[in-house]
Amino acid sequence: MRSTLEALKSAGITFVVFISSFTIGAANDSGEAKDVTPPDVIAYVHAQVELSLDAVFGAENYVAIRPGNFATNLLQNKDGIVAGEVKLYGGDFLTDNITPIDMGTVSGTILATQTGPKDKQDKVYLFGPQVISIADSIRLVGKVLNKEVKITTIGPDEAREQFEKNHMPKPFADYMVKKLGEEQNESKERPKYREGVDNVERYTGRKATGLEDWVRDNKELFA
Repeated sequence: MRSTLEALKSAGITFVVFISSFTIGAANDSGEAKDVTPPDVIAYVHAQVELSLDAVFGAENYVAIRPGNFATNLLQNKDGIVAGEVKLYGGDFLTDNITPIDMGTVSGTILATQTGPKDKQDKVYLFGPQVISIADSIRLVGKVLNKEVKITTIGPDEAREQFEKNHMPKPFADYMVKKLGEEQNESKERPKYREGVDNVERYTGRKATGLEDWVRDNKELFA
């Protein structure tokens, strides 16, 4: 996105809030964008934008928001939830389900005030208030919708087909299958978790939104 950022700057934009990814912090011990390598594809593509922001705007003129696992990722299972059966690979993989309302409100607050991160944070991590498995997240969605959802475990090949059917580029699909099949180290996979949950209240004045509350307020998304 280097050319995009250069175009923004040439058009008079002076301050940027970028929705990056927490995976940068999990990809290496330093948590620095410059140390992320191409095999960590999701972290890498976000890291390259952060590095371009450094080069084009300078560190003082942008804020990188590093959210956790999007609650909206569950929408890729919408058809299965409606049908009462979700075919799932990596159902035990843990997710924090950060919501759009929290990401948007924190990002909008920073953009409107242009004050940068609080408490000398280099990057602003954001996480949902509860870490549960993907399978349990889907069951919780079903509970809110008053629908019993059966979870059927599938293998990596079928999972790859699912991702590509949902318009995920093949390198990303391969990466997701690999990640979902790995054993998790929770302290490494979700760096600065407590800070990320607290950041929602730090910037908005209210607690982070739980998955159940978000689904209850947005049932129509799963209809």
